[in-house]
Amino acid sequence: MVMLKNVQVCPTSSVTGLSEQLIAEIQRIDSNLLVSFTDLNVAIREDQFPLLRLPAKEALRRAIKARDTTLIVNSAYRTIAQQYLLYKQYKENRCGISLAAKSSNGIKKGGF
Repeated sequence: MVMLKNVQVCPTSSVTGLSEQLIAEIQRIDSNLLVSFTDLNVAIREDQFPLLRLPAKEALRRAIKARDTTLIVNSAYRTIAQQYLLYKQYKENRCGISLAAKSSNGIKKGGF
């Protein structure tokens, strides 16, 4: 078993399988918690999770409409596994990560 704390590769795509499982579990618990925003006028990479809470999606819809232009999404929803990995890379001064938010203390304490 590979633990997140031992992952040494840079892209968060290295934890895509785990991230998909986490999202599926969130959706199983509450199918309305995260909604896709791919139906909006956005350009997003295939390796991103285009998910938001519904109020955020509606605010994004209004902002896009007001500007009447395609929104280029540089970063989207990250699972806790992805955020843990980014923060780890930042703290280790690796992968060109210049700043990253700390993930949940539960993961840090549990060693994931």
